[in-house]
Amino acid sequence: LTAVILARLLGADGFGVFAFSISVSRILAVPAMLGMQQLLVREFAAYREQHAYALMRGLLRRARQSVLGVSVSLMLIAGVMAYFVDDYVDALHLPAFASALLLIPFFALTQVHDAALRGLRWIVRGQLGEIMRTALFLMLVGVLFLFLPGQFDAQSAVVLQAIGGAIGLVVLIIFLQKALPMQAKQVAPEFQTWAWIHSAWPMLLAAGMYLFNKELSVIVLGVLGTAEDVGFFRVAQRGALIIPFGLLAVNKTIGPTLSRLYANGQMEQLQRVITKSARANLAYALPIALILMAGGFWLVPFIFGSEFDSAVLPLILLCAGQLLNAGMGSVGLILTMTGKERLVARGVAIAAIANLVLNLILVPSLGANGAALATSLSFMLWNVVLLIWLYRDLQLNPT
Repeated sequence: LTAVILARLLGADGFGVFAFSISVSRILAVPAMLGMQQLLVREFAAYREQHAYALMRGLLRRARQSVLGVSVSLMLIAGVMAYFVDDYVDALHLPAFASALLLIPFFALTQVHDAALRGLRWIVRGQLGEIMRTALFLMLVGVLFLFLPGQFDAQSAVVLQAIGGAIGLVVLIIFLQKALPMQAKQVAPEFQTWAWIHSAWPMLLAAGMYLFNKELSVIVLGVLGTAEDVGFFRVAQRGALIIPFGLLAVNKTIGPTLSRLYANGQMEQLQRVITKSARANLAYALPIALILMAGGFWLVPFIFGSEFDSAVLPLILLCAGQLLNAGMGSVGLILTMTGKERLVARGVAIAAIANLVLNLILVPSLGANGAALATSLSFMLWNVVLLIWLYRDLQLNPT
């Protein structure tokens, strides 16, 4: 919905500037998170079972401190770099980009608090920060466009994103304070900083490479192509992301369960949960993918406007990759929750390198179509590699 409204209001060029700025901020939010989001889900679920409330409080405090510090550092570094390359990148609009850098701590801290809530089994409320950010953003866009239509541009959209992100983060902080067990609020914190870092860095690499893989095509298009190319690709990408929506929903829910079953050695029950979730994923994804691939030539201009006709073929290519991604099940999450996060990091790194090489080869000649093809092929490679490793090490079938 956000993509549709912004594409209509900003046009291909303005939407491309917005998408490029947001993509860079999302990529930078990943190293800012330091791998803490997956670590918090796993460790909070375990600490809750073990009544290790001092470690729970210590991990939360250390996560907040480190994420905020790294976020501010990355904002400053990225701002200085953008100032010097502003004249050479078509999709880089310095005021919009500078505003987008404010989103880095909001993105990172939102994920940290969402992860802590999921580890405590407050799964639905953990999602409300993101939901409120989006809802507030759309409301603010409507107000600004109605009362100051001539003032609405890519920079305005980014600033409204930051306002919505700040309010959503405050809501999550309040929820987490209510969700924490009373003992965790009263006990003195204990820290296992080096052990947490040792566990978190492979998760950081995996999460970073995953998002890098997801946003890489936008960055390459912004650097080697035009802002319009970015707009076409982002429209196709947003449409295709409807397909793994079921997979994302399932992953948010089953993470603590996978960790608990594996820790207790309940492998049959673990396989049962994995199989049921995989069937749900595919049952949702298959009809959506077929509708988008068959009806893309009509749906894209009808929903986004005739200016985005060039997004149709990228949409079809991305749908093919996302359908395979959904059909493979929660392969990355299963490996992470069973202590195999290094394999996830290795697999995603392989896919990200392949994606970068393919983008550099295909984007100069094919534009948004080449970016979509590179993204889909790298998704397929990532899923197949992780599937092979998961079955080899744990004899679990995620499909």
